Amino acid sequence: MKKRYVWIIGALLLLVSLACSLGGIGGGATEPPAEGTTEEATEAPEVTEAATEAPTSEEPEITSNALANLDSYRLRITWQWTPEGGEAEVFVVDQEETRDPPAKRYVISQGEEAMEWVQIGDTAWACFGGTCIQTQEDPEKLASEFGQGLDVDPAMYFEEEKEYVGKETINGINTRHYVLHLSPMTARAFSEGEITELKSEAWVADEPGLPTFLVRFVIEWKGVQNGQPGEGKYIYEVYDVNQPITIEPPEGAPTGLPEDVPAYPNAQDMAIMAGMITFSTPDEVPTVAEFYKNQMPAEGWTLTEESDLGGMITQTWTKDGRTLNLMISAGDEGTGVMILLEE
Repeated sequence: MKKRYVWIIGALLLLVSLACSLGGIGGGATEPPAEGTTEEATEAPEVTEAATEAPTSEEPEITSNALANLDSYRLRITWQWTPEGGEAEVFVVDQEETRDPPAKRYVISQGEEAMEWVQIGDTAWACFGGTCIQTQEDPEKLASEFGQGLDVDPAMYFEEEKEYVGKETINGINTRHYVLHLSPMTARAFSEGEITELKSEAWVADEPGLPTFLVRFVIEWKGVQNGQPGEGKYIYEVYDVNQPITIEPPEGAPTGLPEDVPAYPNAQDMAIMAGMITFSTPDEVPTVAEFYKNQMPAEGWTLTEESDLGGMITQTWTKDGRTLNLMISAGDEGTGVMILLEE
């Protein structure tokens, strides 16, 4: 299971496409699915209606890329391994997404550690270990990838042999409940060791106006992992389907330039984190330098030093005990700018 942790975290790092190391958790995970019926849009209720239909041979066909057909949703994936006589190891991936406005949020957590990634329109934030970085991202790509997750869609396991149990209401959605007869070999994707006992269930959406998708998928097993017997569990759960969801920047994350630092009008690929701002521009180095020489005084900054090193111009500005160092350098495809702000 630890190998899977590393794989998913690596996938998230690739997703944000950052050039520097990330640090810091922001607002944390959404509240986990709660037991019992609730009217809150942020909690996923358990079964609210018992099975009411006799078994039938009819089998629904899972809609391909089903979540892409929704307007909003929350998704939680939980891995748990409890060694015999030991404490449970729990790894959780939370995902929520809205189509209008276009926004997505991931939180990956294990114990006290968590990593968060949020994109709202053309702005994204990645947080880990107390530090957040804000970047510019492609909003069209965000829209085109709606409904895609970090992990393999468990709908593939619904193609295995199964037994229909009846109809139940899960997370406010009418579903068809199945017991799946998976082989230990099929379930090895969820365990790093031998599986001796295995059971799996799936609840498939069966409601007009919604695609046919897995609302809940559960695998529980007993086995041996790293030479130690224990019990494992994997839970995939979709909830708050087409409900009002508000995705906000991570708590404490930067939400733009400091008010008294002028925004360069032709900036591209901007990244902002504590005390540092970087961006590129197709403009020439002297053009960028002249912009700041003209705009910074209007914000109360005083130029105390400027150097032209041939292909690089540096400026040092001060204001009310703060220092701003500006480095403008020529690159292969334009100009790179770095701003270091010391409070």
